[in-house]
Amino acid sequence: MLEIRVLLYTDYLEVKLDKPTRNAPNVYGLYFLKRAVEAKTPSYVKINFELVNRHEGGHAANKLTPELLNKFDELWVFGRHQINLPVLLGNPAQPEMELTLPEVGALREWMLTHGVLITGDHSNQNPITPNSDHSTYLNLGRALGHKIPRARELRLWQGPPTTDRDDFFNTQTPDGEHDIEDEILGADGLAQALTLDKIDGNVHRLFWKNIRQTDGGITFEPIEVFPDHLHEGAAIVPSSFGEDWPGTARPLQVASGFDRRTSKLLPVVIAYDGGTDAGRIVADSTWHHYFNVNLSGFPKSADDEPLPGTPFDDIAQYYVNLALWLAPKEVRYAMPLAVFSFLARHPQVFEVARGGTQLVGGTASNVLERQVGLSNFWWALLPSEFEEREPPEINGLLQTALFDAKGADGRVDVLTLGMIIEQFHEMWLLNGIVDPTGVEGAFDEEDIVRKSLMRAFSSKAEQARESSEDPGE
Repeated sequence: MLEIRVLLYTDYLEVKLDKPTRNAPNVYGLYFLKRAVEAKTPSYVKINFELVNRHEGGHAANKLTPELLNKFDELWVFGRHQINLPVLLGNPAQPEMELTLPEVGALREWMLTHGVLITGDHSNQNPITPNSDHSTYLNLGRALGHKIPRARELRLWQGPPTTDRDDFFNTQTPDGEHDIEDEILGADGLAQALTLDKIDGNVHRLFWKNIRQTDGGITFEPIEVFPDHLHEGAAIVPSSFGEDWPGTARPLQVASGFDRRTSKLLPVVIAYDGGTDAGRIVADSTWHHYFNVNLSGFPKSADDEPLPGTPFDDIAQYYVNLALWLAPKEVRYAMPLAVFSFLARHPQVFEVARGGTQLVGGTASNVLERQVGLSNFWWALLPSEFEEREPPEINGLLQTALFDAKGADGRVDVLTLGMIIEQFHEMWLLNGIVDPTGVEGAFDEEDIVRKSLMRAFSSKAEQARESSEDPGE
């Protein structure tokens, strides 16, 4: 099964993956994020989170080395500290709160092909030289974030917004009972409404849900909600770009939040697709969009999964989209192929392997709808105007071959799907594989799919020819 390995990196001991309890509320934890992703991840892929604290076991004991980074496909940064600290108020010096030069070098190389989520929050006083000048305030998360190549330029690390009511960024939604500046609103079941940027009428793939391809074209519903917070930080698009930015790709503002007090619309999500030159980056205005404290109030099932049709369900879909979108190019390109591999191995589909193309395709189509989801399949396959590089050629071929023009509900063409699945089965049979479990990667799956597509196109051409020659038509 396709796997995406995500490193959750923090410098704050309160960030944990444990389930919150009465005695350990774990307000700055990521438990609800993890459960949301587990609940919404499509069956053909597994998203694995591992939490590493920079200072667990000693000051800067867990640096971002090549050895650590190379275990993962993505880095999600949830920093809390602001700056390297000298001996302060009797506490020992902490000279490596900020990333070291070797770490920055390791990140620069790794980020050429891997994805990063960079977060932070508002700014507080400089702990070394505190004063009331807000322009000197340092962002929470600056220590880990302000040196990461490219990502560092997608957030403000010094100055407002702060926690002062004159210059904070408040996205909280009123509940009719509490004041708009009461922080309790950030922990209730109400979400903030997002304003999504568009290109040619379409929003960024991060905010897609319920996707269909019909005879009217590609349709989807946008994800238009996020957790809200009293004082968010600032995500930005730089005004100029230096040598850290290879090629011509540039970051884009893709979502904004609204401060009802000031009527200001400010960026909350910035996305960068480096195309063939660099890995992807998403910058967020605050880590409160991911922490337990801001997710705890949303209705959930008994096992803490999002309830269908609720704001938390949409937010959970965003988290999954984020993990899929930030994945390295080779992982993203493998996603549609992984769907077919999953379907071909599925017990219900494998059981009818010799039952003919129509039966195989129909069974696979049912499994696709129930366990993968048509929306998740089209998400992995369809192109987006926001992305720098054209998708692989095979994606276009699949989109053409699998689209059922007669299916206004967006279902795939059953015969084409059956031919693809049969090609997998035939390959296993030719190689004496009775049980395909655990043989992922043993064959060139793209070659298998290409062969089946050629067969499907040839079959459709023959049917069209016969139809045109039939005098009864």
